[in-house]
Amino acid sequence: MRLIVGVWRRRNLVLAITLAATVAMFVLTAMKPSQYTASATLLLDPRQQQLAASSDQVVSDLDISDPVMANEIAMLRSSTLLERVVQRIGIDEFTPIDPGLASQGLSTRLAQYIRRALGISSYDQQDFELISLEERRLNRIVQSLRKGLRIKRVDESYVIEVSVTTGLAQLSAEVANTLAQIYLETQLRERQKVIEKATDWLSDQVALREGELTQAEQRVEQAKKDNLDYAGASHQVLEQQALSLNQALSSVRADKTRIKEELEILESIPAENLLEVNLQPNAYPAIAALQSTRRSLVQEEARLSILYGPNHPKRRLLDAEISRVESEFAREVTKQKRNLSENITALAARETSLSADILEIERGISNISERSLTLRQLETEANAIRDGYETALTRLADTRAQLQIQRAEAKVVNAAAIPAGPSAPRIKLMTGFGASLGLSLGLVLALLMEILEKGFRRDPDIERATGVRVLTRLPIKRSAASECLYLERIRQLWTVLSKRMNDEASVIMMTSSMPGEGKTTTAMNLANAAASMGRSVVLLDLDTRQKSLSRQVGLFSGPDLHAHLTQGCDLDEVIHSADDLSFDFAGIGPETVGAPIYSGRVLRALFANLKERYDIVIVDAPPLLPVSDSLSIAPLVDQVLFVVQYGATARGSVADGLATLRNIGVVPEGIVMSWTDPRTEPRGYPQQGAIKPALSSGF
Repeated sequence: MRLIVGVWRRRNLVLAITLAATVAMFVLTAMKPSQYTASATLLLDPRQQQLAASSDQVVSDLDISDPVMANEIAMLRSSTLLERVVQRIGIDEFTPIDPGLASQGLSTRLAQYIRRALGISSYDQQDFELISLEERRLNRIVQSLRKGLRIKRVDESYVIEVSVTTGLAQLSAEVANTLAQIYLETQLRERQKVIEKATDWLSDQVALREGELTQAEQRVEQAKKDNLDYAGASHQVLEQQALSLNQALSSVRADKTRIKEELEILESIPAENLLEVNLQPNAYPAIAALQSTRRSLVQEEARLSILYGPNHPKRRLLDAEISRVESEFAREVTKQKRNLSENITALAARETSLSADILEIERGISNISERSLTLRQLETEANAIRDGYETALTRLADTRAQLQIQRAEAKVVNAAAIPAGPSAPRIKLMTGFGASLGLSLGLVLALLMEILEKGFRRDPDIERATGVRVLTRLPIKRSAASECLYLERIRQLWTVLSKRMNDEASVIMMTSSMPGEGKTTTAMNLANAAASMGRSVVLLDLDTRQKSLSRQVGLFSGPDLHAHLTQGCDLDEVIHSADDLSFDFAGIGPETVGAPIYSGRVLRALFANLKERYDIVIVDAPPLLPVSDSLSIAPLVDQVLFVVQYGATARGSVADGLATLRNIGVVPEGIVMSWTDPRTEPRGYPQQGAIKPALSSGF
């Protein structure tokens, strides 16, 4: 709040600075020549187009990143591109914006003068002479265009905005459109060069790999022919023969094992039990048939044994038939065993023959495998060369297709139009900016003045810095309301002091650190307030250096206070009163030359006499720091009031003045803040007529 009030007190300064900055910015802006801005918009195509060999279609792939965008923007800003723009449009069209032909302003001439005075040159004279006039002119125009060239990326999109600002509306639009067109042409030409170089390189690679592939295939065929001539059959045929022999060998071994098992079964059964064993009909059909016949005969013999005796002819015939069948069965079994043994021997011979054949074929395969190692290596190399050859062919076809469909990676979305009005200077905007700047500077200056102000403005600040409390704040007279507030504060001061007197006569000294802080005026109005409260008051002017109180009141005819203190004049003769003053007065008249200094004994006697005559004795003493008179008076009085001017008395002066009093053992009753700003004081009730000021002046 204190800062706000301080700024408000300096509002005229703030308004003056604001007005000055506004007028200055308006004048400077109005003096600048008009500038026209034209903008063209480019869209970078985020797709790389190429021909897909499989479907003969154009496909796309995103490949634009932030670094790519930065590179494209840098290319658009390049001097090389701007030189081509100037050459295409015609250098004569840029004569109105050629800095070398334009009249130099005050700032330019001043800068050149300073460089010449300091011996600073922006270029070497020898190098300058090597550049032709046409090249210098072109360089000047390009630099002028670069100053007015603005290229930016629109947000995070693939759109680039190219803005050109010159002094001519049509020229700005023409430069923007030409720059965009040359950029597209350059981009397309560079891409075509790259693809043409890639096509030539790929063609060489295809021819080279084609020759390598032919040689590799010839080596493979020669190796195959050599292997076939060596083995008489191919590796695959031998492997097939070995597979067939292995299968036949497995079959022979299976048959041999089966027949051995059958022979072992026949030999393991005793002869007497062989007729009772059920052999497999499929394996031994003859033996099975004889077994079946014998069982039938045995059953018939059992039946006949019931009907006939053992010697019956039918039974003897049947027994003879059974014996014959058994004999035949024994012969058949012996024959079967002999056949099985012969089969086993034949199969063993067959197994041996097949094993030998298989071993021979495996040896042949092993020999062929060893000779085929080189063949496989040659085939692997040929396949690798064939893959590289096919890849090169595919890439060559792709690059040739891309060369046919090649286009620039960007396109013009919006061409630059001739601007309808100037883009600069923006008088209203800059005037508003000047007003804002002036207001900001004014506020900052006002705040700094408030912060860096040397004096005290708030009671807590001075009380915290000195340890002495503030008894009252006396505003400076600016209106009737402030005058009423002043008189009310004087009354408050008197009330506070009177509470500490206990109805006894008292001597009150009014002093300050430096002259001109309002102690004399405060002393007069305090005397007037005490007299208005029914107290008898005398006001002494002991500031013998300035005698300001005596000049304001005016001495009447007769001796002055100096005559009483030095010549023994009667005290009643030097005390004066008047109808327009409610208190008595004693001071040093103008006839007293110099600044007399009185001893403490003389002053103590004076104060004692006055206290017998008056209730209140108010002493206007000299300031503490310039002179030492107050140091003799302060120990003799009952109360000391220390006056500090609001916002003016330096903080160091206040501290030094109070330290001087403390050095002689005097503690002030309190501080009176004089000449405060009425705007910082709270509003009160009007009090006209309650107390009249001692004099109309002095506030």
